[in-house]
Amino acid sequence: MRLIYPHVGFLLFIAVVYSALLSGVPAENLIPATFGVGAFVAMTVCMVLAARIRIVDGLLGGPGRSYQVHRIFAHWAWIMTLAHWILAEPRGESIVPGWEEFGTRAGTFAGIYLMILVLYGLIPAIPYHVWRWTHYAMGPIYLVTVAHVFLSAIPVEDFSVHWWGLAVLSMVGIVAMARVIAHHLHRPRRMQVSALKHNHDSIDIRLEPRDGRGPVAWCAGQHASLSCAKRGLREPHPFTIASAPSQNGMRFVIFDRGDYTKKLQTQLKVGDEVLLNRIAGDFAPQTDPKRIYRQI
Repeated sequence: MRLIYPHVGFLLFIAVVYSALLSGVPAENLIPATFGVGAFVAMTVCMVLAARIRIVDGLLGGPGRSYQVHRIFAHWAWIMTLAHWILAEPRGESIVPGWEEFGTRAGTFAGIYLMILVLYGLIPAIPYHVWRWTHYAMGPIYLVTVAHVFLSAIPVEDFSVHWWGLAVLSMVGIVAMARVIAHHLHRPRRMQVSALKHNHDSIDIRLEPRDGRGPVAWCAGQHASLSCAKRGLREPHPFTIASAPSQNGMRFVIFDRGDYTKKLQTQLKVGDEVLLNRIAGDFAPQTDPKRIYRQI
């Protein structure tokens, strides 16, 4: 619960600031406009967090904490979108005259998809890998939301301070979205299972690169996302690397703790190809005896 409070306060602060910036808006439209801006800010923050920017992850305390914050802002985006949808009425002019109706329909489409996505994620019976593919559409949906912001009839004067604030926010979100897309287009490393040992409740795997791109580089304490071209194993899952960077190949000791790991125990064989999708993590031990920070 303590994680939620600062971000709730941050969103409330944004609402107050944008209320001040929207002081010229008619009183009957001030509240829905503030909800709309708050939803757009929350969506932009989610896009930036999804981009996995190392500096941002570091400020938040690591990728795990970034995922938690992403979830919080996604909920706020949903809540504020719903409030804006209920209360908002077209008022003002589009930056492109005659496109007001298109901008309004774009916002309606984005709002409907966001509602469906959130409700979709609340159904436990839906497998994660199915939900994940629907979540990929949030990039295009963000572009649709940007179109709604600038093409619909909004009570904001063109090229005013508030307008430029929304423009800069949009550019930040679009750049983050491009980074997310580039990440998904990244070509994974092709590895081969060179050795495999079954223990009581775990599997000891050794992988060797088989794509001609040289050895794999990583730091002690990092994890890697693995997937395999077999039924039920195509979804990348993160596992801690159990070998040192100086050793040949990569070693993983994976315990049987769920559906995915159970399938690994029974389906993975020596000679199988495994895709190494991503290496990440900053839980790296500091070996300098003069280090400033405590390790434990």
